[in-house]
Amino acid sequence: AFTPEMMAVSTPSAVEFWNRSLLEGGEIGGGIYWGGAHDVISTPSGKFVAPLGPNGLLERSGAAGVSGNPRRFESEGRDFIFYKVASVGTYEGRDVLICALRRRGWARHFFGEPSGFMVVSNSNSDIVDVCRLQSDRFPRAAVALALDNSLRIIRDAATFNPVITFRLGDIQGTAYQIFSSGRQVLLLTSESLYSLGDLVHRCLDGERSITPTVRKFDVEAVGASIAHGRILLIVLPDGGVTEININDLAPARGHGSSFTFTPSMTFDDSPLTQHEMVLI
Repeated sequence: AFTPEMMAVSTPSAVEFWNRSLLEGGEIGGGIYWGGAHDVISTPSGKFVAPLGPNGLLERSGAAGVSGNPRRFESEGRDFIFYKVASVGTYEGRDVLICALRRRGWARHFFGEPSGFMVVSNSNSDIVDVCRLQSDRFPRAAVALALDNSLRIIRDAATFNPVITFRLGDIQGTAYQIFSSGRQVLLLTSESLYSLGDLVHRCLDGERSITPTVRKFDVEAVGASIAHGRILLIVLPDGGVTEININDLAPARGHGSSFTFTPSMTFDDSPLTQHEMVLI
């Protein structure tokens, strides 16, 4: 993750913060938090945030030369697992985060509030990943991915109202990650990579009578990330990395490719519950 002055890297054992001048032969600086994180991101206001599993959230300024250790927030009772986090813009000048909480749904947080966490869940809310959707109409839209590959589309992460839940049939494997680039959304499972095209954005815009077109790529991966908004970097089981141009992943129009198929699609209108979570 990057801010104008700093960069941060997470591993299973530490989160390291470096001055970006290191890339030009400067001093490393920054410091280390000795504790593993599932991810690390930067926010519009220039902070770094890392989900620490049952140990809560790590937050640090992204300004070079800032003294002091990173701050760690955890839920009262330590009964939430912070698995992934995404920045979804700002609300009244404050950063808005959405967090994936394993087996407990997802949460929204406003930086700047002492206990500004709202948890959302239903009977099937094992959320493994979250990402922001790039939409001019809904500037704080996001999508949450559940372990069973069902999706929750959140039109406004500042309010969570409304939320659209749907499931695509024929998606194989255990859900790993979800990515957004432009109007295209990609879903990575333990068995394959799926390009959903603009399907999620069409649901975001209110369409329900949709014939989805999905493209499947058989790839074994342990993780992936988007670079420069156009390249998907796929981490392979042997530690190697391969890259794919995201434009090459879009589903073909019609059925011109043997990798393109039309899965079944069902919407779930079951009610969601919301409750405040106190951070300490």
